[in-house]
Amino acid sequence: TSANKIAESLPKLDIILKVKVAEGGTKLFGSVKNSQFTEATTALGVEIDSKFVKLPKIKELGNYDAEVRLHRNVSVTVPFKVIAE
Repeated sequence: TSANKIAESLPKLDIILKVKVAEGGTKLFGSVKNSQFTEATTALGVEIDSKFVKLPKIKELGNYDAEVRLHRNVSVTVPFKVIAE
């Protein structure tokens, strides 16, 4: 199914979210939204609906994992990076 194809390709993507940080620090200036994540995946050729994305609490720059539900029975953990703009 297409859900399975996406489940295979998503974790292999190099997903990088650029965010604003407090001057000279690593703390985020605001929050990372699901739409930012899905815009990044779309730019890499994989379209997913932001309502199926579950992001962890992101307070600073670093590496994180998103939980993406592609189908009732298909969930995938997708690593991504949060870097300064």
